[in-house]
Amino acid sequence: FRDVADLWTSAWFGNAVTGDQYARAIDTLRAAPEEWDALRAEPWFAAAKALWRQYRFFHWDVEFGEAFYDEDAADRARPGFDAVLGNPPYVRMEGF
Repeated sequence: FRDVADLWTSAWFGNAVTGDQYARAIDTLRAAPEEWDALRAEPWFAAAKALWRQYRFFHWDVEFGEAFYDEDAADRARPGFDAVLGNPPYVRMEGF
């Protein structure tokens, strides 16, 4: 799923992915491993992975699937988080 999400995101970073190519990637999720290997060899798929290596795409719904999908993999009625905590960037202020 992460590879397909990377493929989708790579289009926003200049990878020319067609609708048919994206549909093929989705269809290949349930295919035999040999078909997945063949898909990975495609130049447009390899370009997506190269962009992932450069930008390190992060997909919240893949990394935290339990917050977005129920036990049957159906969309939750209210997906996501109530809050997200992070470490804010610290700004060095000079002249005060």
